[in-house]
Amino acid sequence: MGDTRSRVLAYAYRIVKVLPEPFPILRLKKTLYCLAVAGLIDPPREEVKLAVAECKTAGIRPVMITGDHPATARAIATEIGIFN
Repeated sequence: MGDTRSRVLAYAYRIVKVLPEPFPILRLKKTLYCLAVAGLIDPPREEVKLAVAECKTAGIRPVMITGDHPATARAIATEIGIFN
């Protein structure tokens, strides 16, 4: 299993001679040509780990709110000391 903190970006294009108004994004995305797929990791800053540790020492229970996939959120929360 790979790193659960990874993000995947896909790059695609479509040549459009005249840009229609209004812009029909749902119709245009059906005929895109894939150029590339890239994976990246956006690690938490070091000061986040320290802030979480200081909160716990002060009796504050830190929480994380994210729109990430649950496995990604769990991996990040574990890394910064929120999830044990």
